[in-house]
Amino acid sequence: MYHCAAAALFAAGGVGKRKDVPKSHEHVLEHFGKLVRDEPGDLGEAGRLLSHALSDRMTADYGLIEGVSEPDAAETAADAVRFVEVCTVRWKLKDLLPPRFQGAS
Repeated sequence: MYHCAAAALFAAGGVGKRKDVPKSHEHVLEHFGKLVRDEPGDLGEAGRLLSHALSDRMTADYGLIEGVSEPDAAETAADAVRFVEVCTVRWKLKDLLPPRFQGAS
C-alpha cells in the first residue's frame, strides 16, 4: 500500500519544490491523506485504509501484539486490494509501468 500511495503521489504531480515523493512512511501517509481527503467513496476512504495499515505494521514490527486473528488478516488483505484498485484507476498507475508489465494484473 505504501508503494502504491507513493506512486499515486508521483502521478498526481509529486510534493514540495522538487515534485517528488517523500521518503518516510509518515510523510507519504500525510501527503496521500491530503490528496484524497475530499474524494468521494472508496478513494476518499483510502487515506484511512493507509493509516490503519501503517498503524498495524508499526504494531507488528515493534512487537506490541503477538498475533493477529484470521478475520483481521483477511480484512486487512481485502482493504489492501481495494486500496490498490482505487488508486490504480484514479491515477492510471498501470500507464506508468514499463510496457512489459502493462498487461499484468
